[in-house]
Amino acid sequence: TEPMPPEPVEKGVSVEDVLAKSFRLHWELPYQNGSPVTGYKVQWSTDEDFRKGVQELTTPDRTALLGNCVPSLLHFARVAGINAEGCGHFGRVERVTTTAGVPMA
Repeated sequence: TEPMPPEPVEKGVSVEDVLAKSFRLHWELPYQNGSPVTGYKVQWSTDEDFRKGVQELTTPDRTALLGNCVPSLLHFARVAGINAEGCGHFGRVERVTTTAGVPMA
């Protein structure tokens, strides 16, 4: 069989270090489909459909600090694996509500 882009990132996706303006996302290596995963595309937004206000980064790691978040608001995050054959589909969407933050004096 010919190599293909990685399967969606579904396993071991977790959220940690939730603050007012950031949170950390972790995930496990997806099935590589015959070509080693070389990186990941991570998207996060306050829009569950990822149609507006989408922020994106690319990382070689299986963790990412997602910033520029809005305090006390529900955010959505998803990850896709990348290999020599292209970018795979995004996996399941994680939901996280950021903290309220510190009021200004």
